[in-house]
Amino acid sequence: MGSEEKITFDGRLDEEAWEAVPWSGLFVDIQGDKKPKPYLETRMKMRWDEEYLYIAGWLEEPQAWANLTYNNSVIFYDNDFEVFIDVDGSNHYYKELELNARNLNWNLLLVRPYLNGGPPVCNYTQPGQCQESAPGVPYWDISPDLPSGVHLEGTLNDPTQGSKLWTIEIGIPISQYLRYCPTSPAPPAHGSYWRIDFSRVEWHVMVGGAPPAYWKKPGVPEENWVWQPTYVDPPNMHLPETWGYIQFSTDPALSTPLVRDPEWVARDALMKVYYAETEYYAANKRYTDSLALLVGAGLPRYVAEGKCAGVPAISFDDTSFLATVSGVPGKIGHVRNDRLLWFQPTDVVQ
Repeated sequence: MGSEEKITFDGRLDEEAWEAVPWSGLFVDIQGDKKPKPYLETRMKMRWDEEYLYIAGWLEEPQAWANLTYNNSVIFYDNDFEVFIDVDGSNHYYKELELNARNLNWNLLLVRPYLNGGPPVCNYTQPGQCQESAPGVPYWDISPDLPSGVHLEGTLNDPTQGSKLWTIEIGIPISQYLRYCPTSPAPPAHGSYWRIDFSRVEWHVMVGGAPPAYWKKPGVPEENWVWQPTYVDPPNMHLPETWGYIQFSTDPALSTPLVRDPEWVARDALMKVYYAETEYYAANKRYTDSLALLVGAGLPRYVAEGKCAGVPAISFDDTSFLATVSGVPGKIGHVRNDRLLWFQPTDVVQ
């Protein structure tokens, strides 16, 4: 974003900086085509400079409500807008941000996905939901450094007035999001990538009481609408390898062609080995270095035969495995049993 372009965090999205870039496609169900299309529209767009990744959200909402009144409460108990970012694509130490229509946030750092033991780290206003610290992470709360704003077309928490939509502006502090990443990534530059996804939690409500108020329908689960589906059942956003990409560019808006991540083929192969090893371990209580056995556990043959990336090489012991593939010029990719994925130069000995 040019130095002459400015964004004011009031949620109105009326700056020229936003007008210069298009909206994303409409959000879809987290499980993809397995579920109906969302009945309310949601979009996002992004800009960036050296200080912030700027995010705009647009949420159609005829029944705007928000009960939570302080930061770092469990915001998804309200309807919310969520951002998930894995700066280095390692699947570890990624960040989650949730905001409600009151412009209150819950921000977390996940050492690992929940399926791999977490833990989530936040400022500990919710002891049952996160930890105050974790190995290598003494504390996490970006609320003081997080500019954001919400604009509501309508009235909050009033069924007699209703609403039309709410919009949101967020400034993700880049320096904060680079912290604690396993591979010590550099700040974003022209041509670099982050893994990113967006989610919207929408609860089914009914109107009741005197004066009238919105109430969650008992026993009815929330909707999860996302930019990039994770395609799993039950719904789970905490699968960083399934998220989309942001490709950074210093060119004028809309002038840079999309370039596929050169690591993608190796990343895909590594994660397919990870899934097969996980399935094999669940059935046999041990890992294996046999690609034939892993094919029986779901590993695609094209991965086992090295038709896209190199043939996987696997080492293991009673409690862990390490898989390695080539396929990226000058790099070798690795994945561990705890989902950690990383690359290193080919001239560096493991």
